[in-house]
Amino acid sequence: MIHKQLIKATNIIALTSILLLIYCVFAIILIVVFDLKISQTNIKNIFEMSLFGILIMLVGSFILNVMLNLTYIAKQKEYLAKITNDTQPTQTSLKRYVGAIIMVFLLLVVGLFFGDYSLQHKRFALMEQSAQQLIQSHHDGLAFLEKYRFDEAWIKQVLLQIEILQATNTNIRQTTIITPDKIGDNSVYLAFGESKSVPTHTGTPSQIDISNHNITYLDTQTTDGTKEYLKKSDFIFTTDTTTKTILDEMFDGRTTPHQSLQNGDYEMFYPYQINGKTVAVLYFYD
Repeated sequence: MIHKQLIKATNIIALTSILLLIYCVFAIILIVVFDLKISQTNIKNIFEMSLFGILIMLVGSFILNVMLNLTYIAKQKEYLAKITNDTQPTQTSLKRYVGAIIMVFLLLVVGLFFGDYSLQHKRFALMEQSAQQLIQSHHDGLAFLEKYRFDEAWIKQVLLQIEILQATNTNIRQTTIITPDKIGDNSVYLAFGESKSVPTHTGTPSQIDISNHNITYLDTQTTDGTKEYLKKSDFIFTTDTTTKTILDEMFDGRTTPHQSLQNGDYEMFYPYQINGKTVAVLYFYD
């Protein structure tokens, strides 16, 4: 009798482990394919770690089940036929089990997508609130954006202001300031941010760069007396069609921010206006 109970228990553990294993794999596939986020931590790692525990439990129960079955069969040769007849589920109970398994799959899908949507909504709301607070608190410090010019003094000022913005609000990991400009006859968007290095050039700039107003000289000089300079083309903000359309709309007067999820990270374009005119777009990334 004890053997029968132990075998039944190991069967239940093994079946439960298999179902949990299937659910975990299914959840990981959903998270990876749809790039879902359920919490601030990476829940995919949690599911992956759970797989190891489930596999260990499954292997252990399988080995124990085999050993118990062999022992019991040796004591009672008719056990195998008897246990098969005794434990054969009815058609009604089988349907219930299958229905319950399918229901768990559906609940898992709904839970993952609802958690992802809830976290996105909460995170975007927090980013927008943080952006509004930053702009209100540092309105005077950002006033210089109205008088954009591509030179060393303006770039140093914008980098300093970005450093201040990021230091005063931990809800936003990265801030970039985007401004419209021209290189020759081409309209471009330039991006200035802490994460974007400021590459300097030495020597004599090309005539094309000079004629297209693509350079600005720095006050510093190299050891051989050559003046250093910056190029606008090094600051171009690379966009796709959707992002360019958003920036065009904001510099044409759109006042509402745009939020999206890119590669698992949250981003927001926030138009900064002075006297009803968008002078720059603040790009927040977290």
